Amino acid sequence: MKRLLVLCSLCALVAVPAAAFAQQGPPGMGGPPSPQQQAAMEKVRADAKAAAFAALSPAHAASVNAIVAQVAAGTLDRRAAGGQIDALLTPDEQKGVLAAAAASRSAMRAAMGNASAPPPPPGGPPPPGGGPPPPGGPAGGGRFGPPSAGRFLLMVSMSPRQMRGTEPRARSSSAP
Repeated sequence: MKRLLVLCSLCALVAVPAAAFAQQGPPGMGGPPSPQQQAAMEKVRADAKAAAFAALSPAHAASVNAIVAQVAAGTLDRRAAGGQIDALLTPDEQKGVLAAAAASRSAMRAAMGNASAPPPPPGGPPPPGGGPPPPGGPAGGGRFGPPSAGRFLLMVSMSPRQMRGTEPRARSSSAP
C-alpha cells in the first residue's frame, strides 16, 4: 500500500508541472494564425511594400531593388545592405518609409486581433526581472537597434523564407 501511495505521489509531482507548461499563453500567442489572419497579414505586407516604395524616387527604388537582389543571392550581408540603403535615401524618403513601417505595425496588430493592446515600448520589451538590458546589444535598444528605413525596405522586399535564409548561421563552439 505504501508503494502505491509513493508511486501516485511521484506521478502527481511529475504531472502537475507538465500540465502547467501545457497551458496556453497570452492571447495572440497561441498557435499559428488562422487563414483569415494570414491573408490579412499578407495584404498588410503588400500594402506596406507599396507605401514604402511610393516614398522613394524611381532611381532610389531601382537601387534598393538591386541591393535586395544581392542580399537574396547571398552576396551581401543584411546588416550591410540595410546600412547601404539608409545611406542612399534622402531624409524625406526615410521619413516616408518609417511612416509606412509604423502604419504597417498598427495594421498588423489589428490583423492579429491585438488592436486594443498598447504598442510596445520603444526599444523592445524590458528584460525579465526589470534589470538593465544585457551588454553587447546594439545602440538604441531592441534586438536589432533603432528602427531603420533600410531594414524595413529589406523586410518587405523579401519573403519571410528568403529573410530566414539570409540569417547568420549559429557557430559551433566545439572544434571539429
